Amino acid sequence: MLQKLIKKDITQNKVIHISLFTFILLSAILMSSGVGIVLNVSQSNEQLVTKAKAPDFVQMHVGEVNQAMIDEWSIANPLVQEQQTVEMVNINGSALFLGNSHTPESNSVMDVSIVKQNQDFDFLVNVDNEMVEIEKGEIGVPIFYKEKNQVQIGDTVIIRDGKITKQFTIGYFIKDSLMNPAIIHSKRFLVHDDDFEELRNTIGEIEYLIEFSLHDKSRIADFHSMYQSSPLPQTGPAVDIHSIMLLYTVSDGMVAMLLIVVSFLVIVIALLCTRLVIVATIEESYKEIGVLKAIGIKQSDIHKLYLYKYVLIAGVASVIGFSVSIVLRPFLIQMIASSVGEPTNRVIIESIAFLSCLFLFLVVVLFCRLMVGKFKKISAIDALHVGTLGGSVKGKRKSIFSLRNNRFIDVNVFIGIKAVVSRATLYVLLAFVFVLSTMMILIPVHVLNLMQAPTVTSYMGIGKSDVRIDIQYSEDMNERFQDIIENLEMDNDISQFSPMLTSQFKVKNNDGVFENINIESGDFSMFPLQYMEGDAPTIENEIGLSYLLGKELEKKVGDNVIIETAGGELHLTVSGIYQDITHGGRTAKAMLPVRLEEVIWSVININVKDGVHISQKRAEYSRLFYPIKVTSIEEYLHETLGEVIAQLRTMTMIFIVVATCLTFVITLLFMKMLLAKEASQIDIMRSIGFSKYQIQVQYVTRIMTIFVLSLLVGIVASNTFGPFLVSSILSFMGAAKIEFIINPFQTYVLGPFILLATVITATVISIQTIRATKK
Repeated sequence: MLQKLIKKDITQNKVIHISLFTFILLSAILMSSGVGIVLNVSQSNEQLVTKAKAPDFVQMHVGEVNQAMIDEWSIANPLVQEQQTVEMVNINGSALFLGNSHTPESNSVMDVSIVKQNQDFDFLVNVDNEMVEIEKGEIGVPIFYKEKNQVQIGDTVIIRDGKITKQFTIGYFIKDSLMNPAIIHSKRFLVHDDDFEELRNTIGEIEYLIEFSLHDKSRIADFHSMYQSSPLPQTGPAVDIHSIMLLYTVSDGMVAMLLIVVSFLVIVIALLCTRLVIVATIEESYKEIGVLKAIGIKQSDIHKLYLYKYVLIAGVASVIGFSVSIVLRPFLIQMIASSVGEPTNRVIIESIAFLSCLFLFLVVVLFCRLMVGKFKKISAIDALHVGTLGGSVKGKRKSIFSLRNNRFIDVNVFIGIKAVVSRATLYVLLAFVFVLSTMMILIPVHVLNLMQAPTVTSYMGIGKSDVRIDIQYSEDMNERFQDIIENLEMDNDISQFSPMLTSQFKVKNNDGVFENINIESGDFSMFPLQYMEGDAPTIENEIGLSYLLGKELEKKVGDNVIIETAGGELHLTVSGIYQDITHGGRTAKAMLPVRLEEVIWSVININVKDGVHISQKRAEYSRLFYPIKVTSIEEYLHETLGEVIAQLRTMTMIFIVVATCLTFVITLLFMKMLLAKEASQIDIMRSIGFSKYQIQVQYVTRIMTIFVLSLLVGIVASNTFGPFLVSSILSFMGAAKIEFIINPFQTYVLGPFILLATVITATVISIQTIRATKK
């Protein structure tokens, strides 16, 4: 009889059990895939770093290098295992032609360098992490360009400027342990030693990578401080292996982490779905369970047989989900990180992925045990007498929400609202799902709008402008800078421009040690940057700090910062804290007197007058100021954030679909439970004259009341809690106070309409079964 009852339950509730199975299956697929991708990407990146013998510390430098001084210092430093100085020939993007394209990379924000293979460490490797030995006439192209420019092995690469035209054949796609992530705006092309010497003597400018391999990787921070305190070259940024690995994680692991987050979300939904299924089962089988108890069937036997059903569903769904993830994972990896190679230990990956599915199974089973435990509360006498779990009649309680006092609202609408008010706790679960679904749709949409808006520059430490000119350090940088300023002053198409000069200073940290910091100087009122706290510096004794630098120095607005200059120490007051995710998030802005010979790079922001085409002006400046990099702010943002925006757009669509599906299914299941729970009440209403349509209106009113209230809560939570949530995630990169760009149509019309249509559809489908409840 027990088996017959279970079989009957499964047969009569196919849709419910298929929904439960689908949620658990989806959870298993996402959980296993996310965990597997994270481990695969991590192992692949670690293997790249190991095989390429990545340096532990790198100082970039433009200018003269005294190798004898570097060698002497390295030998005397007990932390140094190996040291090498790498020469790079920097070329302008306008001189680089990839594949069959006749368009140079002049609009790219990538800094292109030509190098030869290193001898000791920091090797450039192929897609299998094997050191590349390039032939003369061949070139190794960063794998970044394989997807970006759709080039293939055997295609042509041309380097052409006024001095030389050199043609190469792509022999390899290479991976670079230092510059592989797409978000790093520097890329190294590998050529034969003879070709390198020819280019070195003919084209471009030389930049040096002063690289160190250390005995003890745990003391990289100590070594960094030692190097900054030394007289060795430092006119450029310094990076270490820890910061590089962080960039790998941000670049390749973001989507994988999102998959894991979504999988946990779907697990919660699956548990909610399980609760609805079990409650609905208890409601529909209440009398049958009472009969079983009355004839002497043990509580444990009833408990086990009902539990077996959910154990079977969870077990089969978890196993199938794990199997599907094994097949699906390679495609997901290629989608989010095409440069990821084979993992070093696939057995570990599959084992941990399987354990994640086992964890999911155990969580679902434990939850089912807790829910099936409700059977213990069922008394045989009450079940046979009342017939529902919530049907026992208790003392009447007078309600101030009385139908007798209603004068303005339709009776059936009023009854529906009254049911929600009087039994609010019953609808908490549905309300939670509606709020969650609203946030799942709106928060990704808000983030996507933010990333696509011009104001995103506020989180990159730069003001909004029409055109941006970047002048990197070179021997004639000062002459080029002065020439550009003179041309801009005579250009009648320009409404305003502001040069920003970056020089290297030393700032005293909390330990009393001076460390290098790049400080940008200029007029910060012309292209204002939005500050988290305080304002931009307006006088010479003020300084603005980036969020991460302020946090590192433990400084806030009004505190003093000691800067060491050639003329002695300066005591500056912190005027404001701003957000900056560039240059490791450690930057500063001040109105310091700057000598041009001490400038390591400069930026000129330009606004053109109304009616002037920005693209034409950018092209004009590119020709006039060649080989200086000139970009419009739209191009700069597209090149910098384009890949992130594309992935975010895809994830936003996935979130919308998931939110819509879960809203539909949970609404359907909730209505199924509700109708089963109130079957006797529906019969009573039918018997006293309520039509089917009137009863349906009452139930639609209930769901719409919950939906409208939940929608309002969800919108408010998305607009207020959403920025806090995103800020907490991005704070480690330097953006700790995100402000959403809210599109009124998307927020208050489109998003709610999608959910409204979904809820109405699920409710209408559910209430069609009301007639079947009449006995």
